Amino acid sequence: MALEQFAKPERLYKYMSLETGCLVLNDGTLKFSYPRNFEDTSDCSLDRVYFDVTCKNLDPLVKEDLQLLIPEFLHLNLTPELLNKAYRKRREALAEECGVTCFTLNPKHDLMWRKYGDDHNGVCLEFDNSIKENEKFPNLSVGISNHVRYGLDQSVNYCENKRLGTAMQFLSKRIEYKYEMEYRLVTKSGEGVYSFSPQFLSGVIFGAKVSKTDRENIITICRKRYSDLKFQIAVFQGEEVEYFHL
Repeated sequence: MALEQFAKPERLYKYMSLETGCLVLNDGTLKFSYPRNFEDTSDCSLDRVYFDVTCKNLDPLVKEDLQLLIPEFLHLNLTPELLNKAYRKRREALAEECGVTCFTLNPKHDLMWRKYGDDHNGVCLEFDNSIKENEKFPNLSVGISNHVRYGLDQSVNYCENKRLGTAMQFLSKRIEYKYEMEYRLVTKSGEGVYSFSPQFLSGVIFGAKVSKTDRENIITICRKRYSDLKFQIAVFQGEEVEYFHL
């Protein structure tokens, strides 16, 4: 099995409340969260992978992991079944300590505005995904930067392909979340608030209910810290929402 491949998107978007937006823009930081704090309790779980260390094509990366793991169990009669369980537990524990921040590819989705953008009282920030990975967060090592896939129902053997197994763990969600069009960054550094490079931010979209005063306040904050940002505003036009550049 191979995951469907997508072209790297040039732009990423992140909806948030006005209060959070002011903090993010003023401090130049984004939060990475532990997966256990996500809405979907199955997110970043190992439900879509299994472990079989007796497979014929054991991944060399898995061999390295097992060489570090096996000495911890020398006092036991370590059968393949017990080794599978121990390796799975180790991967679960490591994943629980990772930090994840989520973006979307769609800045004009009504449900996303309602759910994450405080029902158009918030903002949607635009980020330039074309810059180098190590230039996005200068003091943070990002291990995964990729699209989320939805509705995958086929299990894979983690021991045959560690990279695919890791992707199935961190980059797959239930089909009902497909509308989110999610893109993720994952770090082993854990949950925390991390500084991003000013050039990573490329624009701000104001929700339709954001007041003129609040818009002006955010634009003032941005002009002190960032350069060449694009500003847009959502406007209700009957039952539709139109977007205009400021």
